[in-house]
Amino acid sequence: MNETAFALTVLELEKGEYHWILLEPMEDAAEDEVMAYRLLDSSMQGYRTYTQALAHGSAAMRTHRGVQTAGRRVAILATASGA
Repeated sequence: MNETAFALTVLELEKGEYHWILLEPMEDAAEDEVMAYRLLDSSMQGYRTYTQALAHGSAAMRTHRGVQTAGRRVAILATASGA
């Protein structure tokens, strides 16, 4: 079964300004024990709270999931920093 994994994180890039970042794993990174990710999408605007950024990032992840998988089962990895 084909699965697409995403990683969602929220960073406070400036004091009181939170941004969501959506990443996808790089396939050729399996040689090491460290997973490598590439940027898939990110927020253009900052959000006042971590929770707002996480909610908007989750919505973006669902959009990308639907666009990229066309109905296939998806494994979603949600990670967050600075909770």
